[in-house]
Amino acid sequence: MFLNSPPYPHVSIKQIANISFLRLLDKIAKDIMVCENKTVTRWDGSIGAYKKNLQKKMIAAGAV
Repeated sequence: MFLNSPPYPHVSIKQIANISFLRLLDKIAKDIMVCENKTVTRWDGSIGAYKKNLQKKMIAAGAV
């Protein structure tokens, strides 16, 4: 499949790599450890939920 062919003409190689990496993590990771504010805590959710949480934080901080 070519990246610029339908049904994904808008998807870049970087986006595909990111999606593939997240799927791999979701399948093999037993725990997601979050390092913030000099503490480490276990994330009680999926890698997808963690990504959404990070996106919200980045938007709130004006980074996106």
